[in-house]
Amino acid sequence: MLEARVKAMEKEDEPDTSAIAKLRVQADNIRDTSPIRIAVDDITPESLAIELSENGSLLMISDEAGMLSNFNGKYNGGIPNLDLFLKA
Repeated sequence: MLEARVKAMEKEDEPDTSAIAKLRVQADNIRDTSPIRIAVDDITPESLAIELSENGSLLMISDEAGMLSNFNGKYNGGIPNLDLFLKA
């Protein structure tokens, strides 16, 4: 909504640059409101690192040990990637 208002103000004959700047600052200060993830099940180490950076913390829970094979190199050509798992 703020961006639409800025675009409309920019199209005016004599745009108010200070008002446009204030609206842009307000738009930049609005945080992303995407829902956080609490738990993950079947995840690769690379995806886990991304999810941790976005959410801060996660619960890795699974009814089977399949996620351990992911960390043991299932999708990485057989090369284990245990660093993140061991640090957790």
